[in-house]
Amino acid sequence: MVDATRNLAVAPLLVRLFESCHHALGRLAEQTRTMHDTFAETGEVLFWLYAISNYRRVKPTLSPGLRWARDRYAHGQLFTEPHKMSGDQYDTDFVWDRSSYAAPHWKHALEIHFDNASARPNKSGLRAYQDELAGRPVLVTLQAEADRLLMEAVRRFTPRTDWRKST
Repeated sequence: MVDATRNLAVAPLLVRLFESCHHALGRLAEQTRTMHDTFAETGEVLFWLYAISNYRRVKPTLSPGLRWARDRYAHGQLFTEPHKMSGDQYDTDFVWDRSSYAAPHWKHALEIHFDNASARPNKSGLRAYQDELAGRPVLVTLQAEADRLLMEAVRRFTPRTDWRKST
């Protein structure tokens, strides 16, 4: 595979963002293999992907489903394991389900519980989440988005040459 980041010399911060995302994906892969809690690693990757998609843009280009998932993480509305709240109350908003899959998969939208009125998700984001992510492997979908954003960045920052003039 060609090192696509070499074409991004004009955007050193973007290269650093991709490197950080790559390291976070590695930590997520390790936690996934060892079946430990992956809430922090998933959130970190989502935030790096958002930063990458927002680099020198007016509007982020992160996929709508992942943007919705990142927003739910940012507002503390999604958790990857039961989280003790107070007394006998438990928050059971899982992002993915380990019970029926070998690797973590994104939960279906109907399985995500919002416990207060202000947590109502925007309908188009929720629909995008369901269409793009629900039931799919977490690590695979995050890696695919990182790859898509990398190719998009290479196209944006690689100087174009007119092959007809080179002959």
